[in-house]
Amino acid sequence: MKRWLNLLRDWLDRRGLRRERRGPLGLAYNPRHTRFIRAYYLYCVDLVTQSFYRQGRPLNLVFGDYPDDFDNGLPTLRIDLQFEHSLVKPGGRDSFGALPGKIPIQGGKDRYLVRIDRYDYLRQLDLVIEYSRPNLVNIEASGRFEDYLRRTILLHPLLYAPDFGHHQRHLGLITLFAATRPARRRAFLERSQDAGLPVLNVNHVYDQERLRRLYLDTKILINVHQTDHHHTFEELRVLPALLCGVIVISEEVPLKEEIPYSPYILWCDYERLVERARSVQEHYEDYYRKIFGDPALLELLDRLRQHNLDQAEQAAQRLCATPTRAEG
Repeated sequence: MKRWLNLLRDWLDRRGLRRERRGPLGLAYNPRHTRFIRAYYLYCVDLVTQSFYRQGRPLNLVFGDYPDDFDNGLPTLRIDLQFEHSLVKPGGRDSFGALPGKIPIQGGKDRYLVRIDRYDYLRQLDLVIEYSRPNLVNIEASGRFEDYLRRTILLHPLLYAPDFGHHQRHLGLITLFAATRPARRRAFLERSQDAGLPVLNVNHVYDQERLRRLYLDTKILINVHQTDHHHTFEELRVLPALLCGVIVISEEVPLKEEIPYSPYILWCDYERLVERARSVQEHYEDYYRKIFGDPALLELLDRLRQHNLDQAEQAAQRLCATPTRAEG
């Protein structure tokens, strides 16, 4: 059933495909790309396109698994995102074929698998865009994917300029669960309700500007893994919230020391999320000042933005200096 739903979603997505010229570049991208990652996808399209534009080389760029029939005689580069969890416990959903990894699972002797969803597709691309440094560390540690890593860059989901303004925020505690059927997330919401802690789940908000307005109206976001097996940090949700002055309480994750802004996230175990959320709500002003009053946070975000620019620029320079597959 999931496979057919994904095929239907992909067919609907393709209807929005747009082709256009930007200077020497022919672009194929989809403003209606898969809604769960649409804001990040469009951020990456814009950033990477600007870098290739500065190179001045006539090329076609295809962003996503879309047709490349430009019919203009120019070489074509294919670019797409890797947006799934790589850090998955053995036996986790959709982990068939994942290889044993080297990153230990906390509290046991087992190690995380290395899961690269759509690997056969991604390894044929000219450029793969990754959102998670822990994903890359997990893949690198395995020692098995050197060619894949050579064509991969890391772009942090810096969807907005930082806006920490201490204005009126009307939403206290929220989650952003696309569905509340998964047992862990449903159980968390039920425990919160039983404890008299009002948590609002907001779903079906994926537009970049609507998300920004939601974050700017929110005090605290609670991040909970969908399953007990998929443990990559949900940065596509969390970092944009942090940029908008939202305090983030998150379930613990592996390799959090590899997340540059980890010190500005409030971490705790799944079992203590309700208790931690209540404490942060009661002392909201203190936590807000501690996190967003630290000038080092803005300095860090500036470095991450420069990192993204450098990654995109270096990729464009490398690919423009190398014959494309179309050129042999």
